[in-house]
Amino acid sequence: MLKSTVIIVTMVRQTLVRAIQSALNENFPVIVVGDGVDVPDWIQNKFKSEDVVFNRTGVRYGCYGAVAGNLAMALAKTEFCTSLGDDDEFIENKGKILLDKIDLNPEIDIWIPNVLFADGKEWYQNKECFLLRQGTPLPTVRTSIIRYCTFSHPPHEKLFHSMDYMMIEKAVNVYNYKVDWIKEPIYKLRGSLKGESGQGNFSQLEFKMV
Repeated sequence: MLKSTVIIVTMVRQTLVRAIQSALNENFPVIVVGDGVDVPDWIQNKFKSEDVVFNRTGVRYGCYGAVAGNLAMALAKTEFCTSLGDDDEFIENKGKILLDKIDLNPEIDIWIPNVLFADGKEWYQNKECFLLRQGTPLPTVRTSIIRYCTFSHPPHEKLFHSMDYMMIEKAVNVYNYKVDWIKEPIYKLRGSLKGESGQGNFSQLEFKMV
């Protein structure tokens, strides 16, 4: 039985195909939601025979894709949803680690993975750092959380990384959902791009949009 759907919010950057394929290689179903943009037909046709759903929001909301992320979660049919950026990728054969964590720890509602940057550095913070806004990259969350805690983002362009954090902070501190961390890197962050922040290699125009 499928445990988690990979949700990808996109502005249709050139790395989207790599992100989708990396999730399929790990045997996850995928939901891609464009933030006010349609995913081009050639990309949709490329994955026509695969377990990939494409959708879009009616308008561009920005807010780092929070609204598009909520739509993706609402469409998911699995117990969990796994976030993946359209410029990020699964590390080969690491998806099983995530699924095993879910199977072996049914009491945990939210998993925060370790990630690998393009320069070889790893992101990992001790659990004590969690509530100090040290980041919550690419979380896997129980899909039912969306009933009470949605993705959101403060209206400030410098507060990147806040979309995931705001959902998880509310889920843990208000609704007592349980969170745990995965020390082994599961994803390559901006695997084919430069940068270690949420800006990736955005142009100035793109950065103003999100």
